[in-house]
Amino acid sequence: MTVDGSTSQAIATNNSTGITFTGLAAGSHSVALSGVAANCSVTSANPQTVNVPSGGTATAAFTLSCTSPNTAPTVNAGPDETVAVGLFYTLTWSFSDPDNGPWSYTVDWGDGSSPTTGSASSPGTINSGHTYVLPLGQHTIRVTVTDSRAASGSDSKVVTVIL
Repeated sequence: MTVDGSTSQAIATNNSTGITFTGLAAGSHSVALSGVAANCSVTSANPQTVNVPSGGTATAAFTLSCTSPNTAPTVNAGPDETVAVGLFYTLTWSFSDPDNGPWSYTVDWGDGSSPTTGSASSPGTINSGHTYVLPLGQHTIRVTVTDSRAASGSDSKVVTVIL
């Protein structure tokens, strides 16, 4: 908080007692709230003008609105597996997120093919399918989930494609 652009004073979270600036001359002063956390916004006028009477005090009250910080989804792609070339493979994976959806997801199969995309209205288990063709060997599957506030989480697993 600053008065007339002075050096700012920090305000503790949930401060109900206020802060005091001393030595102010009588008259009109501009009081500004700055350094507000990214998940908060000042919903009252900012800055505010206060009039300090000679030998007296003045009060400026600010109202803030805060939302809980967004948490990225936690994704579990499951354990590494072996799959047969040319056969349909079902990947069972899951995600959790304490925030609200909807969520979008992308499964990169690790073989240069187009990824599988989709959406989910609630966290939980999802099945995605793919058929691996040549080349044989190891491929890294990467599952990425993005929430409605653009936070994303990923997990990977290795599939070994055999004959």
